[in-house]
Amino acid sequence: MSNRLSHPLLVLGCFAVAGCGASQTSQDSGPADATAIGQDAVADGGVDAFVEGGRDAANDSASDSSADAVSDAPSCVNDQAPNTNVVKGPQSTSPPTDNDSTFNGTSIDPTNANRVLIGSERNGMVLTEDGGGTFVRRRQGIRNWNEPVQGDYYPEAWSSVISPFASSTMWIAMADSPGPVNGNYPSAMAGLYRSTDNGLTWLRSNCGLTNSKTAAVVYVGDSALNMVAGVGAGNTSIPNVTPTYWNGGLYLSKDGGTNWTQTYAITQGRVEFRKIVVRGTGASRVLITLGVGVEGSPSTGFLRSTDGGASWAKLPVALETAFITNFDVSADGQTIYALNGDEFQDVKFHRSINQGTSWTDVKPNIGTGPINSRVTVAISPTDTNRFIFSVTSPNDIYMSTDGGLTASKVMSALTGQRRIGWIGFAPSNSNRAYALSTDGAEFVRSDDAGATWASKAVLRTTVFNQP
Repeated sequence: MSNRLSHPLLVLGCFAVAGCGASQTSQDSGPADATAIGQDAVADGGVDAFVEGGRDAANDSASDSSADAVSDAPSCVNDQAPNTNVVKGPQSTSPPTDNDSTFNGTSIDPTNANRVLIGSERNGMVLTEDGGGTFVRRRQGIRNWNEPVQGDYYPEAWSSVISPFASSTMWIAMADSPGPVNGNYPSAMAGLYRSTDNGLTWLRSNCGLTNSKTAAVVYVGDSALNMVAGVGAGNTSIPNVTPTYWNGGLYLSKDGGTNWTQTYAITQGRVEFRKIVVRGTGASRVLITLGVGVEGSPSTGFLRSTDGGASWAKLPVALETAFITNFDVSADGQTIYALNGDEFQDVKFHRSINQGTSWTDVKPNIGTGPINSRVTVAISPTDTNRFIFSVTSPNDIYMSTDGGLTASKVMSALTGQRRIGWIGFAPSNSNRAYALSTDGAEFVRSDDAGATWASKAVLRTTVFNQP
């Protein structure tokens, strides 16, 4: 059912407050979802059968049974009671789906380098609070769907964030095909989710979204009330839904994610905002994103906001025609490294040191050709010239300490030629970095700013195979 993005890149729940959807106010949080790996604590509960095909039926209106659900798009359908159904998730990584693909669904606590929220393709969320020593599953409340071949599955976690204001609050942006945010459709299980209890339970908050293909969510500014989300646009691939075009774009919330207002619209083509980066503080704060064109649709190029996401403008050199697979922005918001994904040229980066006003190309000397297909990049929070990035075939991690002029291999291919699809530095500890593979969900860690790496777990075999 999922309409996956071709390259990995870069949620709320509306509670019983005015302006939300159904009037149900009961809160059935259920027991903690705590399949603790390494502690022999399989205590995953909350599996009451209050579910209709994996959806909280109490929050779906009867009119959503219509095949043409375009009218559902702007509806406020925020959950007020969690879906108590918990499923194991797909246990196969064979075609037609991978089930371990890594997007930007993994995030590091901004104040605690040991806490990492890990997003999976179809197996829900996983949390480690000791730097990868132990892991617990976090999925209760996330809606799920049954597919005849793959079985029960969760939406794809495309982005996540741990609140810098309250560490127990977390968000995930989950995606399926563009489609209705409400009703008996696979897309209605996706959208923005929020947890306020350390991931034990999740509730959706999609008020104001035009469709549920969410791929990015971030906090903006100095208040927990201000957030920005990215929603992909395109034609639906959901059976029994009229092949309608669903618009998307960038959305702003001023009330902690209860309601969303579109501030940048995509009304034609298939464009997806896979990553939104927020850097700087106060008057120097900047938001950078890229609207990636998929399947022949043009890219928006890089977009920048200096007013907290209320308005967006293209960077002076938007790089609309460049095939950017990933990018990152330095802590001061000035330096950008954009990883070019053309498989038939030298590995190269587009680099800007003036917030995207002008760019130069840098080519570290690591080879040419399709063997070096690029995947992801992360900049050190304390050194703008130091960044780590991954390549595939072979599936290695490289590091540059001179702004991309040269690079050296710091980790050779993982077991089974697993590809690294996500890398991140801990904001509170520049020596700590993590990476996650797209195959087997292997979780690796560095304690010396990316110079050396050690594998902590293969989640496919130690977590996803648990109940």
